[in-house]
Amino acid sequence: MVDPRARRLRPPAGGQRVQITWKADIGAPSRPRDLACYLQDVDVAIGVGEQWGTTFARAAAQQELVERIARRGTKGLEGEALERGYSSRDIRYLDEWMRSRPLGPWRDLPLRSSGGMIESLADARVPKILGASTRVTRVEYGSPLLLDLANSGFLAYGVVKIAELVRDWSNRRRADTASARRIEAEAARGEAEARQEYARARHMEAQARQTEAHADLVQWAVDQTRGGPVSPGELFAVITPEQLQALSRLAETRTELQLPLDASVEE
Repeated sequence: MVDPRARRLRPPAGGQRVQITWKADIGAPSRPRDLACYLQDVDVAIGVGEQWGTTFARAAAQQELVERIARRGTKGLEGEALERGYSSRDIRYLDEWMRSRPLGPWRDLPLRSSGGMIESLADARVPKILGASTRVTRVEYGSPLLLDLANSGFLAYGVVKIAELVRDWSNRRRADTASARRIEAEAARGEAEARQEYARARHMEAQARQTEAHADLVQWAVDQTRGGPVSPGELFAVITPEQLQALSRLAETRTELQLPLDASVEE
C-alpha cells in the first residue's frame, strides 16, 4: 500500500545516466584470488541494489498512480485500465469503494482492489522508469581499489542505496575496532582498571561478531525507509543469506563513495 503523503521517490538526475565511484581500501591482496573474491562480492552487492531498484520503481509507479487518482478520481486511469483488459465494472467498483471510505481517497487506498488493478497498471510503467543496468566504466587496481559504475533510473537509485549500506556499515565497524584498540593500548600500560575494560571490550566484540548481520541490515533499512513508501520488509524479501554474507564481507573493508550530486532522491 502506498501513501501519497509519503516522501516522493525520484531517480537520480531525473533518470539520466549517472556515475558512482566506489573506493575500497583493500590493501595489497596476497593472491589474485583475493581481489577476484572482493570483486565478486561487489557484483553481488550491485545485483542486490538493482533488485532494490525494481522494488523502488514499483513503489514510485504506484505512488504516482495513487496521486493521479486522488486528483482526478478513477477517470485518471480509465484508459490504461481498459487497455490492460479491465472492465468498466472493475473501474466502477474501485470508484464506489473510494467514495464509501470515510477518510476519502487520500488514505488507505487498496492497491489490490478490483483484481489488483492499481498494482497491474503501476507495474506496466516500471520498465519506463527502471533505467539502464550497471556497467563498470573504469577500474584502478591498487590500494585503494577504484571502481566507476554507470547506470540510470531506479536501478541507479537501488545501487546507491546498497553502496551507502556498505559504506555506513564499514564506518561503524571501523569505529568499533578503533574503540577496542584504544582500550587495548591502555591495558598494555599495566593499568588494572584498563585491563578489566579491555577484557570487557573483547567479550563485547566477540558477542557482536556472533550477532547476525541481518540485525544490522534491519536497523539500517528501518532508518533509511522511515516515512517512505517502501517498507524494510520489502527490501529484506529479495536478499538471500548468501547475498547478506557478501555484503558483510564488503563491510569489513573501509569503503568510500562519490555519489551523484542529487543522490538524495527523495522529496
